[in-house]
Amino acid sequence: MPPLRTAEQANAVRKFAFAIWNRAVRLAALHKTPPEVCAKIRHKACDFLSLAILSFERTPESVLVTLMKFLGFTGKAWAELNNYELSQSCFTNAMEVWGKLQQLYQAPSDAELGTRRSCLFSILCWRAETAWAMQQKEVTYELFSRAKDLLEFLPSEASYLAAMCFNLGLSHHTQRDFAEAVRWLTECVDVNDRAPQSVARQASALRLLADSYLELGNAEQALNSISLANKSQDHPAGLYILLRVFLLQKNFDQAEHTAEALVKRSDSTLEINMAVPALLITHKRNDCAIRCLQQLCDLYGAEPEKRGAVLIQHLETLVRPPLRDLDAAKALIQSALAGHHDGGLPLDYDVADHLSNVMWDLGANYFQDRDFAHALEWFTWACKLLSLHENHKVCYARCLRIVGQCHLQLSQYPEAATAARQSLALDASLAAHFVLFNALEHTGDGAQGRPSHSDLTQPFFCVCAAKEELKQICQHSTDAWQGCLELCAQTAFELDQLDTAIEALSAIVSNCRSEALPSGRTSVIVRNLVTLLLRPRSQAQTESASSSGNLEHVAVPTLATCCHYFKLLCDWATASTAVVFGAATADEVSWFHAVAWNVGCAACARGEPETGRTAFASAACFASAAGQPDAQLKALLLCLGCLFEVADRSSPACVAEAPEQLSKDALGTISRCRELCAQLRDQKPLALLQLMEFRARVMVRDPGLREVLRTTLQVPGITGNTLLHMADVCGTADVDTCCEALRMALRLFTSQPGNYPKIACTFRSLIVLQASREDAQIYFAEVLQILQGLPATQYPPLELQWLVATAFNNGIYYARVHDTARAEEWMGRAIALVKYHPDRAVLEPDLQKAYTELLGRKAKAAAASQTEQ
Repeated sequence: MPPLRTAEQANAVRKFAFAIWNRAVRLAALHKTPPEVCAKIRHKACDFLSLAILSFERTPESVLVTLMKFLGFTGKAWAELNNYELSQSCFTNAMEVWGKLQQLYQAPSDAELGTRRSCLFSILCWRAETAWAMQQKEVTYELFSRAKDLLEFLPSEASYLAAMCFNLGLSHHTQRDFAEAVRWLTECVDVNDRAPQSVARQASALRLLADSYLELGNAEQALNSISLANKSQDHPAGLYILLRVFLLQKNFDQAEHTAEALVKRSDSTLEINMAVPALLITHKRNDCAIRCLQQLCDLYGAEPEKRGAVLIQHLETLVRPPLRDLDAAKALIQSALAGHHDGGLPLDYDVADHLSNVMWDLGANYFQDRDFAHALEWFTWACKLLSLHENHKVCYARCLRIVGQCHLQLSQYPEAATAARQSLALDASLAAHFVLFNALEHTGDGAQGRPSHSDLTQPFFCVCAAKEELKQICQHSTDAWQGCLELCAQTAFELDQLDTAIEALSAIVSNCRSEALPSGRTSVIVRNLVTLLLRPRSQAQTESASSSGNLEHVAVPTLATCCHYFKLLCDWATASTAVVFGAATADEVSWFHAVAWNVGCAACARGEPETGRTAFASAACFASAAGQPDAQLKALLLCLGCLFEVADRSSPACVAEAPEQLSKDALGTISRCRELCAQLRDQKPLALLQLMEFRARVMVRDPGLREVLRTTLQVPGITGNTLLHMADVCGTADVDTCCEALRMALRLFTSQPGNYPKIACTFRSLIVLQASREDAQIYFAEVLQILQGLPATQYPPLELQWLVATAFNNGIYYARVHDTARAEEWMGRAIALVKYHPDRAVLEPDLQKAYTELLGRKAKAAAASQTEQ
C-alpha cells in the first residue's frame, strides 16, 4: 500500500487498526469464529498499524510497543494454526520494531523499559516454541538463551520459561531422544533455581531428568538428580527411579531396602507397586520380589480389585521362568481360596477367571506332554477356582470333562465317571457323555453308560486333536477318514481352535463328492462349516452380533467363502442322486435360506454385490428346495439387484464377466421370477421385472429394445415413474428410445390430474434431448396448451421459469444471427409462457422491453431496405 501523506490519515488508519484488532479479540473470546479467520483479522490490523507507523519517521513509543505486541500475538496465533511461515514473518517484523524502538528511544523510563523487555521476552519464547515445532533445534536454543538472559530483569517470567523447558524436555523424552531431553530439563532446573516458583514442579523436572539419565546409562548423574528431587519432595515416583538407579549400579542392598519401603507406602499407585516386583525379577532379585508381592497383598486386603491384580501378578511370577516355583504357586492358590471361603478376602469373577486360566495353561502343557498326573493336579485347581462363581458354569463343566479325560488316561475310571457326571449336571454336552461312557465301559457298566444311537449322530468333542494329526488323517484314503476329520473339527472347536476346525471341514467338502458321504450328512457338514466361519472371534464381536443380529464382524473374504459353500451345496442338491439334506429337510433348508439371506445382506452392506448375488441366488435355491416360492421370488429379485449393481460398477468383478453373460443371466432370472409371480398370482413385481428386462437388454444394445418398450403399457402396475426410469436407463446411448419412453410417460402423467411436477420434469427432459431448437418447438406448444387449462400456480414455477428462459435465449440466439422472424417467434413464446408465472409482474417487463427492441430493429431494417430499394 502507498504511504500515508498526512497525520490525520495516519491517526485514522491507526484507529481502524485498533478497532479491527479489538473485533478479532472479541470474536476469539466467543469461540464461534474459526481461529484462522481471527488470525487473518489480527494480521490485517498489524498491516494497517505498520502502515500508519512507517509513513512517518517519528512515532510515539507506546504505539511502537503496541505494534510489537500485536505482531507477537499474531505470530503466536499463526503458530497455533501450524502456519509457521506467517508466524515467522510476524516475529521477524516484531524484532524489526524492537530495533526501531531502541534506535528512536534510547533513554526510556524504567516502566517503559520493563514493558519493552516483557514484550521482547514473550516474543522470544513464542518464537522459540515455533522454531521447535519446525524442528530447528539450534535456533530454538539460541532464542531460549536470549529469553533466559532477560530473567535478570523479569524474575516473574521464570515460571513460564521453566514450563516451556519442561514441555520440550518431556516431548523429547516421549520421542526417546534422551540427550535433548537432558539438555532441556537441565535448563528447566536451572531456571527454577534462579526464581523458585513451585517445589513440586522442580521435583517433577528432576525426576524426569533422572529418568532420562537412566535411559542414557548415566547412573551417577541420575542418582544426583533423583536425590535432589527426593530431597525437595517425597514422592513414590522418586523412590521408584531411585530403585532403578540402585539396580543399575548393582547396589542390591540399597535397592531391596528401597523396594520394600516403596511398596509399604499408602500413597504409591498400583501401577508403581506392580512395576517394582517385575523390575526386581528382571535383575534376579527374586526373593525380594516375592516379599514385595506378599506385602502388596496385605496392603490391598480391603480393596478386592487391586488385591486381585497383585494376586494375578504374584501367581504368574511364581509359575513362569525364571522363578518357576510351582509349590509356592499351589500354596498361594490355596491361601486365596481359603480367604475367599472365609469371606474376608473374596475373589471377584475376573480375578478367578484369570487365575483359572493360568492353572489351565499349566495343565494343558502337561497334558500335551502326556504327563497326565500333573495335568490332573492343575486342572483340579482350575476347577476349584471356576466353581466360585455361577457365571463360570460352562467353563467349569468343560474343565471337569478334561479332568475326566486325565482320570481315564490314568486308568482312574470311578473318578472319571464322577467328573463326567458333575460336568453333565452343569452342561449336558455329548463330550461328557463320551467320557462317562468310557469310564463305565471300563468298570463293567457299559450298558448303563452307552449313549443312544441318536446321541452318537450329534457332535461330540474329545481333547486329542492337533493340526499335525489333522494333516496325517487327511492323507488316509480309508472309508472312515471323513468321520475322523469331523471328530478333529469337533475337537478343535472344543479347544477354541476355530481355524483348525474350519480346515478339517473344508477338507471334507473339497475332497469328496456328496455321494461318498452318508445320507443327509452333506448338509450337516456344510452347516457346521458355515457356522464356524460366521462365528464371532472375540467377546466384543459376540456382544455386537447378539445385540444387532447382523454379520458386521465377518470379513468380506469370509462372506465370499460361505457363498462358495452355499453354491456347492446347491449344485450337489441339483445334480446328485443322494439325499443331500437330512431327515429334518424343511428345517435344515430353511436354516440355509436364512443364513444365505443374511450373508447376502451383509455383502451388499459392505459394497460387494458379486458376493451378494451369489448369496441371494443360493437363498433362492434353498427356498425352492423348502417349497417356499414367495421367499424364492424375494431372493431372486435381490439377486437381480446385485447383478445390475455389478454391471454398473467399473470393478474387477465386472470385468471378469462379460456384459453379454450378465444380460443372459438376468433375462433367465427374470423369466423364472415371472413364472413364480404367475404361480403366486402376484402381479406387483411385474412392473419391476419389466424395468429389469429393459435394463438387461440395454446392457447389450438389444435390437428388440423398442418392442419391449412398446409392450410395457400392457404390464399391470406400470406407471409414468417406471417409464421415466426406463428413459434414465437408456440415457444418451439410444436417444430415440429414450424420447419414446418419455413421451409414453408424458401420456400417462397427463391422463391423471395433479402430476404437474412430473409433467414438467418430462417436458424438460424431452426438450434437452432434441437435436435442434426447431425440434423442441412442439413441446413448448404442448406446454402452452396445458397451461391454458390450468389454475394459476399449478405448474411448477421453477420449471416454467426454465422454459421462459430457454425460449427467450433461443430468441436472442436468432436475433444475433439476424434471423428476425425466428427470434420474434421464440420471444413471443417466452412472453406467452411468462403470463402463467406467479412472478409475471417482475419477469414480463424485461421480456417485453427486449421484444419491443427486436420489433424496432425489425422495422428499422425494413425501412432501410425500402429506402435502399
